[in-house]
Amino acid sequence: MSEEISHFASSDFTFDKIELYLVSQRTTSHFQKYIVDLSLQLTKNKKLLTEIKLTLLSEDSWNENIQTNK
Repeated sequence: MSEEISHFASSDFTFDKIELYLVSQRTTSHFQKYIVDLSLQLTKNKKLLTEIKLTLLSEDSWNENIQTNK
């Protein structure tokens, strides 16, 4: 549905860590779909290089998917 990219570092774009966070999850007004907000962070030497915020529309609950994929 949407994305927002914030680039914090110089043009050298190598990283040593990538993390994906579930920021929030909510249902649509008819409770048939889920809107999921995620944050993807790229770091190098503990310095945040880039953060990508994503908003996705999902058929299933993000939490249900995590539970069934364990």
